[in-house]
Amino acid sequence: MKIEHITGNKKRFLSLLLLADEQESMIDRYLERGDLFVMYDVPDMPVALAVVTAEGPGVCELKNLAVSPSLQRKGYGSRMLDFLCNRYCATCHTLLVGTGDSMQTTSFYRKNGFVYSHTVPDFFLRNYDHPIIEEGKQLKDMIYFSKPLSDSAAYPLRPVTPEDIPELRELFCSTVLSVNSKDYTPEEVADWASCGESTEHWADLLSRLYFMAALDSEGHIIGFASIRDDGYLHSMFVHKDWQGRGVATALLKEMEGYARRQGIAQITSEVSITARPFFEKRGYIVQKAQQARANQLEMINFIMVKNLNM
Repeated sequence: MKIEHITGNKKRFLSLLLLADEQESMIDRYLERGDLFVMYDVPDMPVALAVVTAEGPGVCELKNLAVSPSLQRKGYGSRMLDFLCNRYCATCHTLLVGTGDSMQTTSFYRKNGFVYSHTVPDFFLRNYDHPIIEEGKQLKDMIYFSKPLSDSAAYPLRPVTPEDIPELRELFCSTVLSVNSKDYTPEEVADWASCGESTEHWADLLSRLYFMAALDSEGHIIGFASIRDDGYLHSMFVHKDWQGRGVATALLKEMEGYARRQGIAQITSEVSITARPFFEKRGYIVQKAQQARANQLEMINFIMVKNLNM
């Protein structure tokens, strides 16, 4: 068995590509910008293929995975996934895949280590010019799954989308009200939590910041972090039930990795009393304490920095 990286004349494999994505205009959206890999069992006889695209720092997406009909359910698809994970683990932390809500397909990805990530409602209705039927039902929503690509990724990570805002808002508020209540007064945490009420504010942050979410085994968001392109770590919050289990470490590692990839030499953040020990253990130094305004009240926090070149 041989897998070849195809760089030219990709459309010669259209018949195989159409097995996994039956509208050619949709294939045209990603084929040329993506990496095409073709698996051969014997020379000149392709048995499977895959197309992978870059979807942001550290994230790649499997856009097409097809196996010749006569060879399906014989392990070729899983072999291709193993190849892709090994191929991209040095440059990406997460592999995403979007698929229709069919039992056979979703079971295949779950068996290969993928977990539910998020849903894009009505994707097939809005993007295809004809009904897409699988297992006797019309597909409507795109279901996304994710898989971490290295052992160092303790939890699957993926980019945050606007559809996640309700989940982010709930996580932020519950974390502040519970976890931070040991270091701040009830009035202070209530004021702080109120900063997360506006959907418009969340949408604005998502448009300006690099946002990543950490997921549990069922695809629920258990933590998130965000950073500006100038190295300002804007936020990092972990669900109250997932404290002390490595979620914050995974998120901070990703934020620092993003900063390094952007050529940022130093990260700066405004860190709460509660989070200060965590950051100090990871090389962050307090520059000064300050009174910072949350919503209506001012609360003490710390300007902390880390030189990424050290």
